[in-house]
Amino acid sequence: MIAIPEPFARETIHREGEPGRTWIAALPELIDDLLQRWSCSPEGAVRHGNVGIIVPVRHSDLPPAAIKISFPHPGNVFEPDAFATWNGRGAVHLLERDDDHFAMLLERTGRGTLADVTDFDTAVSALGELSHRLAVPAPMGLPRLSDLVSGWDDEITAEDAQLGHPLPAMFWTLPLPLCASSDRANPRLWSTEICTMPMSWPVIGNPGSRSTRRDMSATPPTTRSP
Repeated sequence: MIAIPEPFARETIHREGEPGRTWIAALPELIDDLLQRWSCSPEGAVRHGNVGIIVPVRHSDLPPAAIKISFPHPGNVFEPDAFATWNGRGAVHLLERDDDHFAMLLERTGRGTLADVTDFDTAVSALGELSHRLAVPAPMGLPRLSDLVSGWDDEITAEDAQLGHPLPAMFWTLPLPLCASSDRANPRLWSTEICTMPMSWPVIGNPGSRSTRRDMSATPPTTRSP
């Protein structure tokens, strides 16, 4: 069976508690089931982000791919729908999906990301082109980001107070008011969610997720991976 990276298991259990422990324990068997069902074989080291695990795989009739399994959280429900809607236009192709287990078989990218690009103009140009390609009508039934951001101001204010007010003063006069103005709120693409492929920079993550919201207009794309 596939071994689950210890840091990912530890962080998941710390964040999610007993549900996280149960999910981690079931992951190896779930991965084996998906490998068999989708006729894939593992290839290369297992990788992970904050809420999901990536298993590079090979399939005899498909390009290099990867199985992505995310923790069953409401914020991860619609990710396959987004990939299906984009259909490879500015994002990796969705090859298979298992919504019950928050699992997808995705086209695999290269290891480099836009964060590796040191020229600021090149990075901003790529982000602009990618944002244009991703701007397609959403299918019926998907939540709008504007429906979600209205509560962020209260959530951020409460968490800031719990942590002893670490946020700088400028935050309260610039980013936070945008949360209250839901019609102006838009996701920010994080440079490390954008990976290299021939002739393109496809998105591999959910631009609307908390881990990918970052304003790229202020700093060059040299941040760490998710």
